[in-house]
Amino acid sequence: MKPCTIILNGYPGVGKYTIAKHMRAILDSLSILFYNHEIIDPVTAIHPGRTPKHYELRKEYRKKRFDEIIADPTPDLTIFLTVCQGQSEADIAVGIDHLRIARERGIPVFWVNLICSDEDHKGRIGSEERRGGGTSKVTDVVIVEKMKIVSENALMERKNISEGVLDELVGFEFCVVDTTKRGVEESAGVILEWIRQF
Repeated sequence: MKPCTIILNGYPGVGKYTIAKHMRAILDSLSILFYNHEIIDPVTAIHPGRTPKHYELRKEYRKKRFDEIIADPTPDLTIFLTVCQGQSEADIAVGIDHLRIARERGIPVFWVNLICSDEDHKGRIGSEERRGGGTSKVTDVVIVEKMKIVSENALMERKNISEGVLDELVGFEFCVVDTTKRGVEESAGVILEWIRQF
């Protein structure tokens, strides 16, 4: 597969990290996985509440890590990013910040919104694997349900990105993948099959 940036966006517990890990294992190319909890967890340890200081520190950590990824000398690198970006102004700004990696490396972006049924989602959120992961992952079904009913928390889409930003990219493709009743292997396969069309 040609180098690209693959962004998996979805609510907590939908399977972003698990699917990204599986996709990396399938590919025979060099890749990096930047998992959103690489920033969230250390920042939460310093600033536990979602305060302005918390978000400012996340921004600083993100910039440092993104600069490292951009500067990586490996030419044929596929970059996986997991995010939970909604349609609020702040979330859109963070989502667009993720596009900087692709813009500066001169590679296309494949943005995938992962969704699943409420029933599947509740099971995933409350799973033993998720609870025992040692991270600050959301494990409360009620919190995720509340997130989903606020309109600005609807998942970020292509329409939320200005044409000016998109014009700066080598390419940008967007799709939604429903992982309901699909295992990790099948979900990863659906995404990779879609990407290989381009």
